[in-house]
Amino acid sequence: MSIESEIDTTSGRAERVAIIGAGLAGLTCARELSLQGHDVHLFEKRETVSGRMARIRMQPDRGAKQAAESVWFDHGAQYFTARSVEFSQQVHDWENRGVVQQWLGPFVKLTNGVCEPPPGNDVRYVGVPGMDAICSDLLQQICKVRSCKAENPNAASRAAKITFCANVLPLQRVAQRWQVRYENTQSGVTAQPAELFDWVVLALPSPIAQSLLPGDSPLIQQIVPFKLGPCLAVMMAFDRSLSLPFGGAFVQNSLLRWISNNSSMPQRKKTPECWILHPSSEWSAEHWNASEAAIIGQVHAAFEKAIAMVLPEPRYQALFRWENALPLQPAASGCFSDLHQRVIIAGDWCTDARVEGAFLSGLQAARRLSEEVMKQ
Repeated sequence: MSIESEIDTTSGRAERVAIIGAGLAGLTCARELSLQGHDVHLFEKRETVSGRMARIRMQPDRGAKQAAESVWFDHGAQYFTARSVEFSQQVHDWENRGVVQQWLGPFVKLTNGVCEPPPGNDVRYVGVPGMDAICSDLLQQICKVRSCKAENPNAASRAAKITFCANVLPLQRVAQRWQVRYENTQSGVTAQPAELFDWVVLALPSPIAQSLLPGDSPLIQQIVPFKLGPCLAVMMAFDRSLSLPFGGAFVQNSLLRWISNNSSMPQRKKTPECWILHPSSEWSAEHWNASEAAIIGQVHAAFEKAIAMVLPEPRYQALFRWENALPLQPAASGCFSDLHQRVIIAGDWCTDARVEGAFLSGLQAARRLSEEVMKQ
């Protein structure tokens, strides 16, 4: 039985809901509200869904020794676990339909080349063929619910819509409803939907959510304490395997906190062998404005120290900067809401820093909105 068939689709009257942000929290919220018959419009700044569950395609310079070949990296979220009943049910559904698979690793705690058992014994999952498969699946479910064409998820249907490349501007209240204006990131043109919205869900990092709220919103003071730290991601691809005895490692006594063999994940290309290196949030913050070459150089040296070997020359290496990535102090509230002005804020930082937290936050945001509508 598919997950959507188990959800109660009855609700009060249909509301027009704008959801800003098409990461896991926003898409989960959108699916739940669409299933309940609400008119949902997603706005996403990037050209695709997934947020920090995205993967990135890199093209090495054609001047390199090897012929140019695209390489893919899961440069954000590395894996996820399932501990709650609701998320476990969702993961079971994804696994049955081939959207996710277990990542067997192996996983270790790594100190200067010495491997020890990792912390915890959770089963770790990844999306296939990339982490973004999870969010793509949710988008297709939203399209299926609202009869838009799954083969062209960018196309807007009559009820469920998604607008990409939409850099949303500060929200404005018009006639007790919300007007959403945005700047197209490709053309620079400012636009807005013809309709006004009854509700707005901000599925965004707290600093960005603050920037969109009206100055008199009580939510600003509620979310100000919950700051997010940056995360730098260094990506390296090698023509030959490093032959290391693990797929993912929690690094100790290092500027690195995590390294992983992206090619060891299910349904990834084995050559070239692709590695993801994540420094700690503290180190990332301290070196945020350093040059790409300086950061890669220090991370490269830390990688060699962590594995106690000299690395071969990588075919390709690059840096990606995640600015608002890791909650410094998770809110543990699920979501934030101003039911008077009809604004809800969701995201993994509202619960914890895990993928499961983003899912549960989006779920709770949708339920809080539906419960309020039922009262009216």
